[in-house]
Amino acid sequence: NFDECNKHLNLSTEYAKQINNEDIIINNILIQGKVFNSQGKFIKTIELLQNVLASKYKKAKEDISDLHKIISIAYKGLHNYQKSLENINKHFALKNDLNKEIQKKDLKSLSFREEINKLQDRAETLESLVKTRTKELKNALDSEKIISYFSRELNETLSLDDALWMTVK
Repeated sequence: NFDECNKHLNLSTEYAKQINNEDIIINNILIQGKVFNSQGKFIKTIELLQNVLASKYKKAKEDISDLHKIISIAYKGLHNYQKSLENINKHFALKNDLNKEIQKKDLKSLSFREEINKLQDRAETLESLVKTRTKELKNALDSEKIISYFSRELNETLSLDDALWMTVK
């Protein structure tokens, strides 16, 4: 029921305007353009979507691409193949730009992931070195304690026999 669908889309768009949600407004208009195309109301589709393209709404490239695709279908329905071709070319050019942007973001993300992995490896290596050095220092401290103990005890003994018995113990 196209009329019922349009009624609800208009209502949803009005509510979206009240809360200033441009994403819902644009998506509703895209759906409404598809509905008009399905009804064969190609001129209404073109008028509606051209108004959106000319509007103050902040549109993402993906939305603009979709608008051009739906307009292209409307022009095809009107047998204006030149305008249809122009709009489908705009659609694919925008899609191509979007894919390039996504690839750049993916490459940047991979680069960051690689850098993070390198930093994690370096941190693990440093932690290992710290543990090894801490163990070495602990062993050296234990040795120093033993030497200090013997040194004190030997200094306090008066005879060579006492010193030798102390060392043997």
